[in-house]
Amino acid sequence: LGTNGTTGVSVPTQVTLPGGGTVEQVFAGSSRTVVRKTDGTVWNLGSTTVQVNLGGNLALEVAAGTDSSCARVDNAGSTEVWCWTTPSSLPAQVVLPGSRQATGLAAGDHHVCAVAGDGTAWCWGTNSAGQLGNGGTVTSSTPVQVTWLGGGTVNVVQMTAGNSHTCAVASDHKVYCWGANDQGQLGNKQSGQAVNPYPVWVDALGTSGQSVTAGAFHTCALETNGQLWCWGANAKNQLGQGTTVANPTPTQALFLGNNVQVVDAGGNRTCVIKVDKTLWCFDSPAAQISLTCP
Repeated sequence: LGTNGTTGVSVPTQVTLPGGGTVEQVFAGSSRTVVRKTDGTVWNLGSTTVQVNLGGNLALEVAAGTDSSCARVDNAGSTEVWCWTTPSSLPAQVVLPGSRQATGLAAGDHHVCAVAGDGTAWCWGTNSAGQLGNGGTVTSSTPVQVTWLGGGTVNVVQMTAGNSHTCAVASDHKVYCWGANDQGQLGNKQSGQAVNPYPVWVDALGTSGQSVTAGAFHTCALETNGQLWCWGANAKNQLGQGTTVANPTPTQALFLGNNVQVVDAGGNRTCVIKVDKTLWCFDSPAAQISLTCP
């Protein structure tokens, strides 16, 4: 949490970073939190907050998963991807094939994905459930391209990664998911599938997807009209549908209407910011928590 201790807290607590400055992005993984400041520096929060050594390069974006964190950095005008495992480990560059430059990142449980400037999607890491999306289940330490059924092409603009599944939004506002589907987290109205290594279109959303976010075993998508739709595991009401029953079919979250501006899912919870700037989270049976941001 960056509070210089190991005691959990149940209320928002301010974190003071060394050297002060303004925080521009915060990304929380399973057991890590990574912060990017407006000056382009990246910091690992923990019992001791340390700066990530990016070789003097400025970070444009960060992402954090269970066992790895990554940053998209500007190196003399060239966009590169650098990843690290522990707060004290040195980042190593991950090179996308064809000298491609990343425009977006997503980190899951044990895999990472990147959107390239040409709209292609690339993933690396564990692939036991087909979460890399290349049609197989072989783990890869280097980026492999997400493969579309039928050999077609899809222009990807944003990606998200869960425990063992991955989703993406295309430029035509279609949402695709692949990987594990034991809890219905792919949104194809089915569940119990252990492996689905090719992207499947979440057709229940049509062509209205604006962004997609994945928790451990559930997924939520924000539509262009401000509605929030979720599917997958639901033991903690993380789908926001007033029950604790898993749902493989995308269903609109309750009480939010067309007023959602930002959504983020992690673990077994989901939080949104509404257009009135209030923060709402749901992670316990049939209950929402409303917090007003300063």
